[in-house]
Amino acid sequence: MSSLMEDGKQLVLSERIPECSTAFVFTGQGSEWACMGKQLYEASSFCRTIFHQHDAICVGLGFSSFIVLLIGDDMDLGIASPIQIQLAIVSFESTLSSLWQHWGVRPSVAIGHSLGEYPALVSSGILSLSDMFFLVGLRAQIIQDSCSESTHSMLAVKVSAQHAEEILRQNQSLDWNVACINSPSSTVISGYKDDVANLRKFLDLQNIKSTVLGVRYAFHSPQMDPVLGKYRQMIKAVRFTKATIPFASAYQSDIIMPGHSISPEYLVQQTRQPVKFQPALQVLKTKAQIDDSTMWLDLGPRPLCLNMIQQSLNIPPSRLIASYKGGMDIQWRQYHGQYGSNLNLLELPSYAFDVKNYWIQYEGNWSLTKGRDTTQTQTPTSDSFKTTTLQVIESENREGRQATVIFSSNLAEKHLRIAVRGHSVNGTLLCPSSVYGDMAIGAAAYVFSKTHPNEKIFSFDVYNMEVIKPLLANDDGKDQWIQITATKQEDDEFVSISISSHESETLLNHISCVVKHGSGVDWMCKWARNTYFVKARIENLMEGIAQRSTQQILRPIAYKLFSDLVTYHKRYQGMKRVYLNSDLYEAAAEIEFQSAYSDGTFHVSPYCIDSILHISGFILNGSEMTSKDTVYISHGWRSLRIARPLSHTKRYRNYVRMQPTDTRGVMAGDIYVFDGDEIIAVCKGLKFQEIKRKVLGLLLERQSNSLAAMQGALKLPTRKITANLPIAKERRSNFGEILKIIASEAEIGVDELTDNACLVELGIDSLLAMGIVERIRVLLKCADIPSSIFFDFQTVSQLRTFFSNNVGSYESSERETTTHSDKVSTGSSTKSTSGIADEDLSNRKFPDILPEILRTILSERLKISESEIGPSARFTGISVDSLMALETPSMIRSRACKNIDPNFFCDYPSFGGVLKLESTQANGVERSESTLVLKETYYGPKKSPQAISVILQQSPTIYELISPFVKSPADFKGTMAWIASLYVGEICKKQKSGPYILGGWSIGGIYAYEAARQLIIQGEKVSRLILIDAPCPTKLPPMMLETIDRLEELGIFDGFAGSQYRLPSLVRQHFQSSILALKQYRLEVIPDGKRPHCLAISAKNGVLDSTGTNQEILHNKDGISDATSRWVMQARNELEDDGWEEMFSEFERRFVEANHFTMMQRPVNKAVAELISEFIGRYEIE
Repeated sequence: MSSLMEDGKQLVLSERIPECSTAFVFTGQGSEWACMGKQLYEASSFCRTIFHQHDAICVGLGFSSFIVLLIGDDMDLGIASPIQIQLAIVSFESTLSSLWQHWGVRPSVAIGHSLGEYPALVSSGILSLSDMFFLVGLRAQIIQDSCSESTHSMLAVKVSAQHAEEILRQNQSLDWNVACINSPSSTVISGYKDDVANLRKFLDLQNIKSTVLGVRYAFHSPQMDPVLGKYRQMIKAVRFTKATIPFASAYQSDIIMPGHSISPEYLVQQTRQPVKFQPALQVLKTKAQIDDSTMWLDLGPRPLCLNMIQQSLNIPPSRLIASYKGGMDIQWRQYHGQYGSNLNLLELPSYAFDVKNYWIQYEGNWSLTKGRDTTQTQTPTSDSFKTTTLQVIESENREGRQATVIFSSNLAEKHLRIAVRGHSVNGTLLCPSSVYGDMAIGAAAYVFSKTHPNEKIFSFDVYNMEVIKPLLANDDGKDQWIQITATKQEDDEFVSISISSHESETLLNHISCVVKHGSGVDWMCKWARNTYFVKARIENLMEGIAQRSTQQILRPIAYKLFSDLVTYHKRYQGMKRVYLNSDLYEAAAEIEFQSAYSDGTFHVSPYCIDSILHISGFILNGSEMTSKDTVYISHGWRSLRIARPLSHTKRYRNYVRMQPTDTRGVMAGDIYVFDGDEIIAVCKGLKFQEIKRKVLGLLLERQSNSLAAMQGALKLPTRKITANLPIAKERRSNFGEILKIIASEAEIGVDELTDNACLVELGIDSLLAMGIVERIRVLLKCADIPSSIFFDFQTVSQLRTFFSNNVGSYESSERETTTHSDKVSTGSSTKSTSGIADEDLSNRKFPDILPEILRTILSERLKISESEIGPSARFTGISVDSLMALETPSMIRSRACKNIDPNFFCDYPSFGGVLKLESTQANGVERSESTLVLKETYYGPKKSPQAISVILQQSPTIYELISPFVKSPADFKGTMAWIASLYVGEICKKQKSGPYILGGWSIGGIYAYEAARQLIIQGEKVSRLILIDAPCPTKLPPMMLETIDRLEELGIFDGFAGSQYRLPSLVRQHFQSSILALKQYRLEVIPDGKRPHCLAISAKNGVLDSTGTNQEILHNKDGISDATSRWVMQARNELEDDGWEEMFSEFERRFVEANHFTMMQRPVNKAVAELISEFIGRYEIE
């Protein structure tokens, strides 16, 4: 230790200390022992998982399970087959290799001894994990079938190889040979068992130490000759890829450098020829692949190779200080991660040894700069974090438990301008998702550097990337600033990202996503299970070239085909060669990036991201299966994980198969990216929407003109409705031409367009309608035909009438049209398509009639009753998607001659918000027993509609109270009683006096109870209270965040078990604030005699019952053992007291067949609605 301390004092801060290289060493047979993996299995969940994965691979390949050899108690290896033993050895060594890399230690070189060469080949990237198990098991099977057991043996002798050869010459009568050259003083000899026994007697007489190895066969000897032919024949199909790190061959005594590989014959000869371990080590040293600072890690069950290495290379005893000085960075978070809940803070003893000061003063920054070149000045400020896509840090704020960092970037900046201009869609400079991806990763990395200052995080998962609104770049080169906002809650392990731009004084949101850090090694271990399948599909594509089912397309042709829709700058053109099967929408590509590190400062270059991903768009837009007037546009992805940094100088391969989804016109696929034989990146859920090319132009045009539309919104004076359709005079046409356009766009026959044919049922959606209307405008030379005509007039007959009355007589037979006036009045005696008399419309202000027009339009478009569009109806809840939101303003304009803001549905997310626009809105609501007020619970299944709104359709007047802190949960710091008082104030605005009916779901029920209590204390009457699966605070504590984590894993919030979906950060923080408020809340009893009638509707089932999840497994996880979690997860006991009954004089409890969440979804919510309706109707006001 004193020697090491002295060495440590010799650190020279101004001198660059070379980084410590690491050599992974894999031993062969003879190192195994019973239960060799038991300690790893029990102590490490990481190893436990990998052991089971390896065993599953082997069983899938047809071999016997070997895991009992690793973890079984008192296992006798003598009864195990050679196949099981050899598979167990390579599994053990591969697991240790993965574990070290999981901890941050990656190999610089790999070397194996005999059987150990197989896992060494995997570590160097030449062989896949599944192929390794296949080859090891296959070879062992052939040896077992072709060779006699225990007729030969192997003898380790403490002499050099030269001395062993001399002994051979002295005993020529014995049939044996040199099998392994291990070190200058260690050689292994193989031969017949009797000959080896005689040789050992001879060595004893010479005082030469020798040991018989515990193996059943004499490897690397003539005994293996019968094996070679069969083995050679069987391994022809195995694919060997190029090495990613140097592989030291103990068979050839040479080094396989990165970019090179081996042939199948290598493994055949390696089975028979001697192991030249010492010569291979010398070659490593000669070719400067190792030096005195190299850290050697023996990954065998017993470290048998370390002595060989030390004797062969004279390893100095200062490895520890060398690796420390070299900057080897152990990922201690990964090391301690699984034990987090069991770690304790230890109190270190004070200096009580000798009244002496043993403290060594820390000076300089050597601990921070070890392994780095310190001759260059380091600037540890936020400026050092600047990148091409994150140029300025505007602010860093921390409020409560939330941290927010706001960045800004100028799209006109030199490098960023090229990145954006290099991606032109249909002639429009559309910012690509790959730029957003780098922004998101960079922003998240900065936030994590603040919240996890002692960790180096390299692997990020960008998930739920959603393009809300395309970002178009200016073509004039002027400044165009965008804002990137990164938000992280204290307890969250992810960062929420939003990207916005400024238009006038409005902040437009373009992108939202979430970034989470992870372990690239863990990801690659999971992906390895699918490697064989993806490789098989790639090989199938290659084979299809000869069969002409696969097209081979080189880079120039590929991007020429692409340019019909997307024009890529050369830096984006990373696909060198594409293998495309158009019929299956399947392709693979060889990737050679055309960008360089000098093209900008990025965390992950957008040029690289786009190059590995846009093969999916090429399949759809470059395929001969896609018609010329159709294009596919991507709207983001579900998850993008890049486990290893992408290098501009390396070659990669990728693969994808696009498939139709349940949504019409949407194709989706998962992209796999290979580095050699390993999957190093995966993009899941990359979706493309099919639209007509003309519609794309319209969408982009609307986007670029949105500012003008906003400035003119809702500012025109009121006037009588007229249809401003300028009609060309004296022209000839017929309605048949219009029908031909409709049939062409909808890809149907004209004969299907009968008068009674429903246009929507023929597949004419909003996208098709836009394209059809555009062609009709060209045909009629009339630009003002509204896009909404296909939803205002839903049959061919109605459409014919429209054109006949407003545009001219377009009957099936041609005839001269008459000349019309420039304006055609709709007339005051008829009713408009909205169902409101025109006379009525003309005498009312636009804000008054807007709700009625909007309700009618949505009812017609969505095929729902107008009664379902009540004050509490949220537009997203009733399926108003982005396309409908785009079309509806034009439909309103065509009916009311008023302009509507294109962001109307963003500004007014619920119909209640639209009602507030009414200029004649009353200040209060008349006293009505039919008024029902419910408190919304701000969390729930992501895919479900606004379930409360659906349920409440049974009541004529309904108000749904939403938390005032939905968009600012950081401000949610009050008590539940205070929050309830806010609700009481709002209730009294809507209904000035009682009696009231209140209710709520989940924690919303507790708010409803508290609001009822406060109203009663104020002298008001609450006649009824409805508690929808609300946990009683006297019986159940607040739900833990760990339970939310488990619910996310089960897919409760997005419907996909095991998905990566997480609740949005604002929702999660709002939930956390609710938990804190609930912890402090004490339920107070409502005075007797004033208590309302109470209906408690409870879920009969638990979440685990609905998902079919094994309860024992989940119970072992954190967050499932408390009472509230069991209440959510497990089935309810109908006889058990829920705590509410004692609070009311008149109380009834009803159950529904659902869990806490599904009871608010269709179809169960209808049963809940019926219970509420029956309860309200049964009691009369006293």
